[in-house]
Amino acid sequence: MLLRQLRETFPALFSGYESPRTSFESYAGKIRSELLQLKRHPVRIIQVEAICPLDFLTLFRPERRMALLTGQAEYSDWRHAAAVRLASLMAGPAKLHSQEIFEQRISQWENNPVIHSANGLPFWIRNVFTGKAAGSDEKELRRKTIWNGAAIHHFLKKGGTSLVYAAEYDGKPCVLKVPRPGCEMRFRHELAVLRGLHHPNLPEVFACSMDGTPYCILEFCRTGQCVRKSGKITGFLHALQHLHASGWLHGDIRTANLGIRRDGTPVLLDFSHSRGPGCCRETELEMNEMKKCLLLT
Repeated sequence: MLLRQLRETFPALFSGYESPRTSFESYAGKIRSELLQLKRHPVRIIQVEAICPLDFLTLFRPERRMALLTGQAEYSDWRHAAAVRLASLMAGPAKLHSQEIFEQRISQWENNPVIHSANGLPFWIRNVFTGKAAGSDEKELRRKTIWNGAAIHHFLKKGGTSLVYAAEYDGKPCVLKVPRPGCEMRFRHELAVLRGLHHPNLPEVFACSMDGTPYCILEFCRTGQCVRKSGKITGFLHALQHLHASGWLHGDIRTANLGIRRDGTPVLLDFSHSRGPGCCRETELEMNEMKKCLLLT
């Protein structure tokens, strides 16, 4: 009974994105619409003996969870739950199975540069978390999230050292990369390597900074099985040869790090594991690894 009521009354908050391509603006519109409906028709839990999923309860403040189960949840409770859900989606989808994990997530959100300083959704989230939320700030839910000139569309993935967002910069599709908490040093190393390399089969950097909060805005490239289907795979070998000639190993050759531009040009991605070769043999081994990845051997 409880699960059915939650799904029917607040489906976007409960189930998240309809697909990985759902934009922040579209998702926020659903949240806003449902929040306004809940303000007029609050959720009433009739059968409290039903089991509520932990990952749903942890969207609410610990002291307000009993109010949810007894049907006394207020509009501010749902606002907070929506903010937690949106913050999770912006910082990397993850289930919140316990209060301990929830507290860890709160710390990560506070250290996330996008949530900490961008406008639009992050502004609304900050206001809810800091208790400054008011009815008038709901207009922020429909504004674009802009951070350092990049209009963020949606979260893409969580890498080893960075959070990656699909965005638009100067009218061009791009990805925005910001460091994960505690990975700033490795992220700056990746930027230093990337800024020192120039090759047609390496990603174009639209904007980046190593000062203050480091970030990087790169051209958008498709990845996955489409790489092998493109037929233009020799560019990956040329990019790796250039990398080796510049004194670096890539360090993480795999399909996920092989990209394709819209025109089919191959692009070697992700230099977070790059390092200087310990011996000449390592460059040869990495080249063989690339050939295996491209099914050339």
